Amino acid sequence: MPISIEYEWKQTENNLFISLPFKVNSLQNADIYVSDLVLKVSHAPFLLILDLANAVIPSSLLKRVDEGRGVLHLQLTKALEGHWEVLTFDGSKEKSNERKKASIQRRDDEIKFLHKQAVDKKLEEERETLREQMRIDKKEIAQIEDMKNKEKESAEDTVYESILFAGTRKHLDAGTSTKRAECIDATSLNNTAASIDSTPSVRPATVVKFTHTPRFFKTPMRESTQHQERAFIVKNRPYLKANKYFNTEYSRISDTDHTWLKRKGDNFFKGGDYLAAINVYSSIIEKDALFLNAFMNRSACYLLIEEPDLCLHDCIEALNIVGGTITDLDVSISNAMRTKIYVRMASSYCLLGGQNNLKLSLVKLQNAFTLDSKNVSINADVERIEQALVAYEYKRNADIAFGHSRGQESIEIYSQAIEMDTTLLQAYSNRSAAFLYTLQYFDCIKDCSFVLDELRKSTVSVGVVTHAASIGSIPRPGSELRVNMVKACLARRAIAYEKMKKPKLSAEDWALLSNLFSEEDANER
Repeated sequence: MPISIEYEWKQTENNLFISLPFKVNSLQNADIYVSDLVLKVSHAPFLLILDLANAVIPSSLLKRVDEGRGVLHLQLTKALEGHWEVLTFDGSKEKSNERKKASIQRRDDEIKFLHKQAVDKKLEEERETLREQMRIDKKEIAQIEDMKNKEKESAEDTVYESILFAGTRKHLDAGTSTKRAECIDATSLNNTAASIDSTPSVRPATVVKFTHTPRFFKTPMRESTQHQERAFIVKNRPYLKANKYFNTEYSRISDTDHTWLKRKGDNFFKGGDYLAAINVYSSIIEKDALFLNAFMNRSACYLLIEEPDLCLHDCIEALNIVGGTITDLDVSISNAMRTKIYVRMASSYCLLGGQNNLKLSLVKLQNAFTLDSKNVSINADVERIEQALVAYEYKRNADIAFGHSRGQESIEIYSQAIEMDTTLLQAYSNRSAAFLYTLQYFDCIKDCSFVLDELRKSTVSVGVVTHAASIGSIPRPGSELRVNMVKACLARRAIAYEKMKKPKLSAEDWALLSNLFSEEDANER
């Protein structure tokens, strides 16, 4: 909701002077609108609209910013000289609205007229520039043609002088120019005819066909769009089998060999180009749906680009192949592959986040630990997830207590959840709401600031695969839970600052929250 602001004004016979004490760091982005009877100043979250008592000249606006005190100074010229008794119109609301509407309409009409004048002037200047350029081009072309004619005449004169010197010049025809005489004798004519007869015949016509490398997309290839195109192919590869771009007719022999393709995908993977690696592994799977290593490696790529659902799908396919299709696989190799698959499934459930997914992740890790009981890292992750689940249970109990208006009790239970898992940001965020409810503003600000700082640091989600300190407790970047957590913490901290008589800090948080909503509106449009 916009916040109104107080103002001070002074006048002379010709001018108005208005001062607006915003008391914020920067006023360079303040939006100022002036018509003959309306003055509007907007700087989120502040808004001032004045219905002036008399007319001013909109184009006379002068602005000066006092950054040190956070004050905006405005100067306007009166349309008619004289002393004003009051700054704003003193009448009914209906009359004031009519005045403002008419004034804004006049200003809009004036702006449209000035814009049309500017456009017409620019067009006329462009036409005059084009005419002048055409005159210059015409003059230069004439000069070039004159130079060509002079050079041609000079060359012809040189040839004729050479022929005269050799003694082969004939009598000139009576009607020809002295400079254009025919100077070729019968001998030279015979020689010329003989040379013409010896000219080789014209080569027969033929047709040359050019072929181009096939391309899936109809648009020209651009380096800036390659990443988006490969991402589209990765997501829709199962539905593109019928496309001629993916048929073996257009592929090299090396692109149909599984061993060569796998080595190519492995090289992409080692180089960090996971989307290209996914394309290669998908090509193998299209030709051989039982190629175990392709599913294993593609699941690792999906996990690294944070596509947990796709990773889970490939892990399930790999488990089915190991368990039912391949019967001659050594037990130790089978157990090692199962362990790797279960760990990746656990990591995917952790990336999805939430208490239910953590429970599924714990089951998969326990399956992996059963196959590899000496793996210290898996055992450590099992203990961490068990501890995180206990923290989630404490948080759930605290949410129930807070829902029944038991603020202090919920604070104590949230604190127990945080002791169990110091990265459970949802507990910090909810505890800040409880602190605000119990009027503990300093602690509310502390919890909100901690959550916002941690989210700012955590730009990439982490999971079991890295054995990191956070297991599904920090919301994934771009997720709805993360965005809502940022909004809630900014709003609570702004309210707490306002209650603690710190309007400057409160205004900064409200401005950040307003920008966040503006960005969402722009993305939706």
